[in-house]
Amino acid sequence: MMKKHVLIFTFAFCHLHAQMNNLLWYTTDNGLPQNIVKDKYGFIWISTENGICRFDGTHFLTTNLNTSETRFKSFLGNIEHDSIINSSEGDKIITLIKQRKLSKVVSEKNQFKRDIIFENKKFDKLNKTSYSFIPEPDSRFFIEQDNTQYFFEENLITYYNSSEKQVKKIRVNFKMDDMKKIFVHDNTIFFPDFYHHQMLSLNKGKLTISSENSIYTDPESNIFWSQLNNQTLVINKNDIYLSSYNNNKRALRKITNYKDFANTLHSLSINTFLYDQENDKIFLGSITKGLYVINLSHFYTARKKNIFAENVYYATLPFSDTSVITPKGYIFNKYSEISQRKSENNINKYSLIYDSHGNILYIKSYSLHKRYKYSDLKKEDVLDINNLHKIDLIASDNGMYFISSYNNENSFLNVYHKDDFKHADCIFKFKTPINYIKKYKENQILLGSSSGGLYIGDISLKKIKKIASLKIKNIIRTSDQNFWILTKNNGFYLLENNKLIKMPLDKDQYLIDPHTLLEDKKGFFWITTNNGLFKTSAKRLYQYSKDKSIPIIYYRFTQDDGLPTNEFNGGASPTGNVLSNGDMVLPSLDGLLFFSPNEVRSHYIDPNFFFIERAQVGMGEPIIFNDTLHLQDNKFENLTIFLDFPYFDNIKNLYIEVLSNDNIWKSLGSERKYSLGKLNPGIHLLKFRFVTSPNGDISYKNVKINIEYLFYQTKTFKILAIITASLLLFLLIRFNYDLLATKNNLLLKTNAELEVTKNELKNRNILQEKLLEAITHDIATPIKHLSHLSKKLDETDDLNLQKKYFHSIHESSETLYKFTLTLSNYGHLFSDALEEQHLYPIDEIFEEKKVLFENISGYNHTTIHIDIPQKLDIPYNKFILTTIIHNIVDNAVKNTHSGIITLSAFYNKDVIIQIIDTGTGMPQELMDYYNHIHNISIEDMKLQKQSGYGLKLTLILIERLNAKISFKKNEPKGSIVEIKLPV
Repeated sequence: MMKKHVLIFTFAFCHLHAQMNNLLWYTTDNGLPQNIVKDKYGFIWISTENGICRFDGTHFLTTNLNTSETRFKSFLGNIEHDSIINSSEGDKIITLIKQRKLSKVVSEKNQFKRDIIFENKKFDKLNKTSYSFIPEPDSRFFIEQDNTQYFFEENLITYYNSSEKQVKKIRVNFKMDDMKKIFVHDNTIFFPDFYHHQMLSLNKGKLTISSENSIYTDPESNIFWSQLNNQTLVINKNDIYLSSYNNNKRALRKITNYKDFANTLHSLSINTFLYDQENDKIFLGSITKGLYVINLSHFYTARKKNIFAENVYYATLPFSDTSVITPKGYIFNKYSEISQRKSENNINKYSLIYDSHGNILYIKSYSLHKRYKYSDLKKEDVLDINNLHKIDLIASDNGMYFISSYNNENSFLNVYHKDDFKHADCIFKFKTPINYIKKYKENQILLGSSSGGLYIGDISLKKIKKIASLKIKNIIRTSDQNFWILTKNNGFYLLENNKLIKMPLDKDQYLIDPHTLLEDKKGFFWITTNNGLFKTSAKRLYQYSKDKSIPIIYYRFTQDDGLPTNEFNGGASPTGNVLSNGDMVLPSLDGLLFFSPNEVRSHYIDPNFFFIERAQVGMGEPIIFNDTLHLQDNKFENLTIFLDFPYFDNIKNLYIEVLSNDNIWKSLGSERKYSLGKLNPGIHLLKFRFVTSPNGDISYKNVKINIEYLFYQTKTFKILAIITASLLLFLLIRFNYDLLATKNNLLLKTNAELEVTKNELKNRNILQEKLLEAITHDIATPIKHLSHLSKKLDETDDLNLQKKYFHSIHESSETLYKFTLTLSNYGHLFSDALEEQHLYPIDEIFEEKKVLFENISGYNHTTIHIDIPQKLDIPYNKFILTTIIHNIVDNAVKNTHSGIITLSAFYNKDVIIQIIDTGTGMPQELMDYYNHIHNISIEDMKLQKQSGYGLKLTLILIERLNAKISFKKNEPKGSIVEIKLPV
């Protein structure tokens, strides 16, 4: 089976901004688009001169077919049947796109019918999107429909019905250059006659000519027909239309207007296209430039007609169903300014209102002015209002009117119930200006200051209550009569029962400084910031105010979506409007943004088109799988799982999460893949979730990873390994035991021959009889530890624990082996004369015992420390001293859990050795007993078989060194064993 090699190329892309639409240009050195098609799963496939690639909106995935043939033609086949085919030059390689994968297939060459012989003449299959489509007067083309074929040549069209063997010649004034204009709907072929304003159509061999003065027959129209995509686009000047055919009638639907688009098409040498209605995209293939993607925008920006005019706006009011008016009297609809006024200076751009008669009130030179409705806003007056200083705000809400003014010391807010402004119901005084006002409850108003403060004003009591010290950017009342408080550098809040509930921010925290909030009829909020326009579900925000675990989904629109700028304006009253037709209007640094919330779509992942079927181990070949990924080799260090789905908008708007090992959902950010480190053998389940709608609906996708066990990780291997290790250990101990037994016999024989004194002989015989007991005692603890580790190893399936236990068995066995090699020295413990000993450092003995016992103590969570303040060399018999220290440390390890054992040595007239533990300690009576026994001679002791055999052996060996030993309590717990060696 042929292997597939998949490479992902990184395409450079550039942004070419039109007025409202956004043109993205993908350039590559690896091939130019010859044909474009969209499969039934939403992926875009591009035939290039260097192969066929799949585009998911971010990556171009190219499948290596292991062939030198890389230049492919146009796509054929049936999209709905998930069968798209193509072929290389000369039809040498046939490819099939099925279930999102490209493969080579074996097929009959005539299946494609790229050309055909009819009446001894060669006709090429018509493919208007082919790079080689250049009609010449001597060219011939054919179009195939079911069982019929049309053959086109200069001034002649031949109709042939293969089932009825019918041939019909149709003579018509037809030039081959007219093939550029041809398009097909259903089984009807259309070709417009621009010169005579006629439309020619062919259906079942019948030619119909009708006069038609439409965009179809306009000489300035360019007609693009994409056969496999079954789409016809008509480009007329700067307008782009989609052609449709229903009930035997053609119709054009305007998709968009693109500035200077006709010239753009010509300059880019566009030869193939695809209109993706679901994603609001037009894909254009240029045989010289690369791939272009037009992001179709439903945003409109209105600016002044004078190109030198300032287009920075703040406050606006709805003027009609489709237009707004600014404080300067400029009126705009979504396309441009529709009424011009002479520019005026000193007009406050931040507030204006309607009075009860429809007149407009605004501020000019710190005074209140009125434009009269009856005069079409041409007549205006200055209103004389008593006791007001410099006016900086005019506002109204629910039949109440508010004027803010200030002097050198204070700010004042006048409250009125009538718009004649003759009598103020209440005047509030502040240290800072009030910028935002809304009627709150009966006789109460909600006041916000951008300098810092949210207040409730009681009109009847004429009192002010401060409820927050935030810097207020806006106060919004929504249709459900809830209040939303927007702040500077602190996000936005829901006001409930005079308490503020903070809402979560977006991923990039752009919502930390929102300007305004508008509500559409479908329950979504639209929030402007200094970095884009955000859309979110109002319902989920209310749910979040009750339950902080509710995730909030924000969708961000930017210049890539057609905004004139990412930076909107705020600080006005009002900031933004909802017109009676449902359109929204928002002020920005570059004009007024108009849009219909119903037309502007937010795009999410389609759960039916989300696939997890590709993986890669390290830098190896990609692996294709279905629901379960099987991996035989578990030695990998990195595994990448790819998430495949078509998404052609800002990927930062996606919410994709994976359930981590600590059972927490973690975001994948903008990644379309998930990387894992080394995994243990067994079955692992990966869970992904992603948002599928603006309402926050979530879909889940799981994938299993089955990592097979290596031979040494199987249970059978573990059992055999334990048996083998135990057998080897037994043989090793038996060998050393036999060796020691032989030496013991020699020692007994020698003692029998020595009859210096009966007492010495008797004593020596007793000691030698106990020699094996001493050896057995000294190795009992390490062997018991090995047995314990073996049991643990057999009981666990955890790979990491198994490795740990194997490592401990290895270290303990090696240490025990070294220890057994010294067992022969036990025979010299009780010799008459002690061998002369050269100076050696005491820390050699300490280190040896630490290595022997630290594995054992480690499992009791006990650490062994060595404390030698300075280098200490001693001349005492090394093996006897080693045996003494061995027995004392052995007892300390047995009786100390979760503690510390300290081996210490220093000079203090004598050589002092201390073994200090924090274990259970010795009972006082036992301590007194051993301190007393220390002074009894060996002959009188007779090695009584009471508890503490190791300590009794220690006492005997202490006597051999002429040393002294003492036992005392350690505070707060434990024991201190001290040995004094004479200098």
